[in-house]
This record gives sequence, structure tokens and C-alpha cells, in this order.
Amino acid sequence: MRDASILHALVEIGGELVGRGIRPDGDPWWVDLESPQGLTLPPLRIALHGQAVATSGDYRRGAHPLDPRTGRPIKTGVVSVSVIHQTALDADAWATALTVLGPDGLGLADDHGIAARLVAMIDGQPQEYVTPALAEMIDA
Repeated sequence: MRDASILHALVEIGGELVGRGIRPDGDPWWVDLESPQGLTLPPLRIALHGQAVATSGDYRRGAHPLDPRTGRPIKTGVVSVSVIHQTALDADAWATALTVLGPDGLGLADDHGIAARLVAMIDGQPQEYVTPALAEMIDA
């Protein structure tokens, strides 16, 4: 997009979103982070300014990460992970990694300054975890 001198756009590629610049009305590219259907979580809206967002979740058909040792889905309780990063590639990689690691991976994400939202089912109840980097984006 930069080579084509496109400075302002919101692009969706394979489920990931990349925001560049601002909307024609001057507002930022506001994006609602995806949540699994049927869960009563408060909406979480972010502004994408030169960033990308990727969401991984087990609620999509065929979206379960597989344990290569067993060939079966990994069971961490995670139902959804959204990551905001400078590139869609990194956002997608971190979303997948955090899906596999589960809530135990949040410390790693925090150590690397990753902005992430993780939703896991704990004792049958949805639990939402937000990394400090994402909390700063929401409060800004």
C-alpha cells in the first residue's frame, strides 16, 4: 500500500485487519474485537493506527490448534485471543501462540509488550484477560 501511495485504508486479509491512516471523516479506524458468540462479554473497541489485529478462536469450525504428538485439539480452555501488533503476520503468530499457551502465556505476552485480549472458559465461566499493553490502548 505504501508503494502505491495509499495512506488511508482499512484492509481485511484472511480475517486479519490492518489500519493505515484515518477514515475520510477524520475519525480513526475503529474496530470491535471479535468475541465468541453466546458469551456475554462487554464490547471492546480499539482504534487501528498503523497496526493490525488478528483473532484466533476455537469457536470456528476447524480452528482448533492441534497437538502434534496426539493429532487432537489442544485443550487450554481458551476460546478466543485477539492481538494488536505492527504487522498482521506478528499479530496472527502471537494470537496462535497465546491460544496454545492459554492464560499461562499472558506473562510472556506482557514481557514482550504484546497488546492482547484472551477469553478462556474457567470452571464453565468466561474469563477475560487483558494485557497491560492493551489496557493502555483502551484507556488512551
